[in-house]
Amino acid sequence: MGLFTLEGTIAIPLLQQMESLIVRGADEKKFDTQTGWKSLFGAGDFESSMEEQYGLNYPGEVLERYEERCGGGIEQERALGLALAENKMLLEESMFVGAQYPNFIRKIKNHTEQDFYLTCVMYLLSEKVEEQGKFYQKILQHDYKETKEAVFAAFVLQEHPKAWDFVKPLFIRFLGNGRTLRAYGNHGLYAWVLQMYADKIQKCRTKDMYVLKALLELCNKFVKEGTPAWEHLKNAGYSRQELIYLNLILRGAVWSLETPDKKSITIERMALFGLKELINAKEIEDPGLLPFCESLLKDYESYDIHIDGAEGILSSLIGNVHIRDRQMYQYLYGIKKDRRLPEDWFYLDFSDKESCEVSKWMEQEQFTKLFSVSLYSQESVNIDLWFDNYQGYTGKRYEELFWKMPDFYVKDVFRLLVKQNKIDMVKLLEEYAEDEKHMPAETLKNKWSIMKGHIGSVARYLTSHEVYLFWEAFDRYYGICQLDGFFGYRNVVLDAVKVQSYGYRFQNMKFKEEILSVEDRRSSLTGWN
Repeated sequence: MGLFTLEGTIAIPLLQQMESLIVRGADEKKFDTQTGWKSLFGAGDFESSMEEQYGLNYPGEVLERYEERCGGGIEQERALGLALAENKMLLEESMFVGAQYPNFIRKIKNHTEQDFYLTCVMYLLSEKVEEQGKFYQKILQHDYKETKEAVFAAFVLQEHPKAWDFVKPLFIRFLGNGRTLRAYGNHGLYAWVLQMYADKIQKCRTKDMYVLKALLELCNKFVKEGTPAWEHLKNAGYSRQELIYLNLILRGAVWSLETPDKKSITIERMALFGLKELINAKEIEDPGLLPFCESLLKDYESYDIHIDGAEGILSSLIGNVHIRDRQMYQYLYGIKKDRRLPEDWFYLDFSDKESCEVSKWMEQEQFTKLFSVSLYSQESVNIDLWFDNYQGYTGKRYEELFWKMPDFYVKDVFRLLVKQNKIDMVKLLEEYAEDEKHMPAETLKNKWSIMKGHIGSVARYLTSHEVYLFWEAFDRYYGICQLDGFFGYRNVVLDAVKVQSYGYRFQNMKFKEEILSVEDRRSSLTGWN
């Protein structure tokens, strides 16, 4: 709906439920009596009807019993009064019993001295010209202090012939430097003002109109940084994120010949620019921007016109995402599966303790996986510092996982540690051989089955000097022909050295003499590149 600033002032769901009740009970012949009226609040999409939620079945019953059933208060009173005012031409005597309607009107009148919004409601409800004039003067003389008051006044006065002369200075002030609301969640309010008064704003030539004209541009142009409209709004107190938000969410709110088509490269570039700016922001100004970003990811998942050959917005963002805001990170992490977000968006530097704070809302297995893939993705890190931080936030040493978790991401870290000489597989083999002497077979299996899988993820492929040393040690302990049985795979040696020979079996490490030149064999003794 986009009327966040009014939600605590008027019970909008109750307003919409009451309006629905009136409309459903009205004579269809009366529906064309208010065709010029432009509602600020819309028809709504309330979850349940007045009958379902409160057990109130006709308008008069609502007016009589709303305090008892709806938790009465000034917000409810304003809502019901406004529902009657907006649909005044649809009201019929059959909707009320006895004094239900006049009693409610009397209650509103008694509160107008202290309540600006009820004063506005009574201006619309008044049947007598003299009485309406009195309330009109009160609206004109009100000491306006908030943007929502100015917009509400413009709303109720919309059919008055002098409305624009009155609301123009209010808009200049309260949508400009005197603004008392943020744009987030209030786009409906902006859209109503700009739709209602677009012609007036466009035709006005006074210098004080630059903010309103700039806001109008947000509806039908891609307003870029550095343009006059951008600078006018920035100088009026609008933040960078507010301008991006309004430019995207107000697109098409006021049509003009300049309004870009929904299926255009201009709109796609607007979405890409906005999403990139918000996702990479150091700090998100409002939580409402999080689902807003998700809506952009969803709406532009597939482009109609491919930007630089990209099929969708995720392709355009490759290499351009660095999430810094914690709220944004947590929100996107929660939807990454549904929106198919790249894993590398979420890699963190866990040498920084601040990054470890994600462990406070992640399940430990999620944190471990993120920690592991982040570590493996780094070219050069202080692994000891990473592991110390992991222990500080989980209470466990990461190295314990090599004995307990067979997951691929733990295997990746194991391989990394072998490559950086943080793990000595020969010593592990020596430990295994010693356990084998003293442990029952089942106990040995329980202890070593997962660790053997990690060792196998490295040592099955003869690609480094560390692996060669492991094979050489294994040959001493068991004979190389037992390597298949140790890893649980067939033809490990043959596959590793790229030899294919049916029925061929290596008996010891002298196989290298059969496949390597003298120079290669000499090189293998001094280490592998």
